[in-house]
Amino acid sequence: MSKLTFPPGAVRCLVGDHLIERTDDRWRVFRVDDYVAVERLLVLTRDGEPDELIAETPDGAAPRYAGPHLLLTAYSERFESSAAARAAITDQALGEAQAGVCRALSEFPAATTEVVR
Repeated sequence: MSKLTFPPGAVRCLVGDHLIERTDDRWRVFRVDDYVAVERLLVLTRDGEPDELIAETPDGAAPRYAGPHLLLTAYSERFESSAAARAAITDQALGEAQAGVCRALSEFPAATTEVVR
């Protein structure tokens, strides 16, 4: 795997940080659980049944899903302001959590995303 770098304009965050993302007039909170590289796999079958998984592209080919990606926990509550979202992080009042959400780091530009350590 080639070296991955932070995409231009994306936030700089660490595992354990919270991201507050502005979408339209609401704010949503995510917790950063891990950094991951995403690679598409092909399913090989034997006798009509799935048998093995292999990488889609050979070594040296450009990645299909350019990364890095973040493995996140997404929270259900939406907030009127980033200050309200920050207060909810402190108070642990973020609503239901959905773990295992994967999004490209480039989807979190610094212009519309805040990092809370």
